[in-house]
Amino acid sequence: GGDARASMCIMDTFETTEAGQKFIEEHPSMKLVSQVEGHARHAGVHAAGIIVCNEVLTKYAGVNSRDDVIMLDGKEAEAMNLLKIDCLGLRTLAVLEECAKLAGFDPKDYYKLPFDDAKTYKLMNDMRLSGIFQFEGFAMRSITRQMGVEHFEDIVAIGALGRPGPIHSGGAYLFVDRRTGKSPVEYLADDPIVIKHTESTYGVIIYQEQVMSIGREYGGLEWSDVQQLRKAMGKSLGKEFFGQYMEKFVAGAVARGRSQSEAENVWKNMVSFGSWGFNRSHAVAYGMISYWTAWAKANYPLEFATAVLNNARSSNSALKLLRDMNENEGIEYEAFDIDESGEKWTVHEGKLLGGITNIDGFGPKKAKDVIARRITGKFTPALIRKLMNPVTPFDILWPTRHFWGHFFTDPTSYDLDKAPHLIRDVQEDGEYYIIGRIVTMNLRDLNEYRNVVMRGGTLLESNSQSLNFTLEDDTDALICTINRFAFDEIGAPIVENAKMGEDWYLAAVNVRRGIRKGNIRAIIKLDKGVHCAKEDLQDNKKAGVDGQVQSDEAGES
Repeated sequence: GGDARASMCIMDTFETTEAGQKFIEEHPSMKLVSQVEGHARHAGVHAAGIIVCNEVLTKYAGVNSRDDVIMLDGKEAEAMNLLKIDCLGLRTLAVLEECAKLAGFDPKDYYKLPFDDAKTYKLMNDMRLSGIFQFEGFAMRSITRQMGVEHFEDIVAIGALGRPGPIHSGGAYLFVDRRTGKSPVEYLADDPIVIKHTESTYGVIIYQEQVMSIGREYGGLEWSDVQQLRKAMGKSLGKEFFGQYMEKFVAGAVARGRSQSEAENVWKNMVSFGSWGFNRSHAVAYGMISYWTAWAKANYPLEFATAVLNNARSSNSALKLLRDMNENEGIEYEAFDIDESGEKWTVHEGKLLGGITNIDGFGPKKAKDVIARRITGKFTPALIRKLMNPVTPFDILWPTRHFWGHFFTDPTSYDLDKAPHLIRDVQEDGEYYIIGRIVTMNLRDLNEYRNVVMRGGTLLESNSQSLNFTLEDDTDALICTINRFAFDEIGAPIVENAKMGEDWYLAAVNVRRGIRKGNIRAIIKLDKGVHCAKEDLQDNKKAGVDGQVQSDEAGES
């Protein structure tokens, strides 16, 4: 967790940095800006927040009549003892409902499912996780691969561990090592209360409720105290906030017969673990949805795939699922059939059939028009031409192999000493050739104001820019960084000329084990004129480009 004071304030800048001191000497009246700090910068609207009250809301705050939005934030509403409920929607629930309807059972039957379906756990342990709620991101997949899934509690634990706090603190890997027997189970103290509340998690605190229970039963804290601790964990306020309860906790533990040194040690470790603890009730609820999606995929793969494709955020995410279902589930598909395709994806004769809306330029209204014209037979020549030669995002399922398969099958013809690797197969130390498209890009400048302040006001005279980008092939994605010393040579041309999602690149990558980060020593753009790839890569061998496998918390939370 972080610190309660997350960043420097304005006066810190004026008093402790060289640039700030110089600025305030030249413009002393600018000290007045400190009075602005802390005020709202803009009026936003919560994505799903609802205030519940038994009185007229205008008794508590103003209401923006244009948007019907109360002019309070969450903290202010809480201070007034108003109830704020976040009514979040999950796209996955629509997937589950559609899958149930296609498979012919009542969506309410999900609640009746036992958590012991062998096919479901086999699917998860086989890492067939595409389309599974929460489990598609790299972090969740990595933890699942390392520890496996034997029962529902494993799903709950992975959901709590696959987040930035546990991963960056090392808590996730400590849990995995103990869960798999690589490390012995150790407890915060040889105390029955501590053991009772951490035994199921191998001595590691991963849930906020564990901190609350130990705080109450071991340290004698009041319910109001542990409730504040829970809120602090949810907002990652860090040790500064937790520290105000230490004296009370230790005193309560000593009053209950524990030694002061043991109580202090329990507190220290509890705060360390608990600072990133996740809400167990949230983890269980989301774990149920994860299990339901895995169960649906394992038992009704065609219907599940249809539902996910129809609710995909983009054609790119739909294409990824289609690859997975084709490769790992053996499901066949047809992108479009002029006689049989409906508006969206459907199940037809034992395979997936793409909808009319998959065709470029065809929306729901136009698709309905095509379906209606089938009955009357009144097609215009222009419409017939489009339907006879449809272009969809699903025409080529494996574009990397389709366009650049010759690099993989005959690398020596391109003067490469070995074939390129698919990103998902990059697991061990060594140098790899990777082919992929740039799908995201983020230009960074170390001379931006925030970075200058953090350095104490010092500006870099040169080489201040760097570039982060995501290189993606048919199997996975690689986050790469062109460092500031190589940016002018190979980064700037990418920023200026790269067509996102269209241009293909060949990169030479040195990968380090464990964290799967690496150094891309060279990168070139591929086109039909590429003949001597190795020669081009050697020309770029001084290019310092860092890369790591993408950690995406795709999943909804």
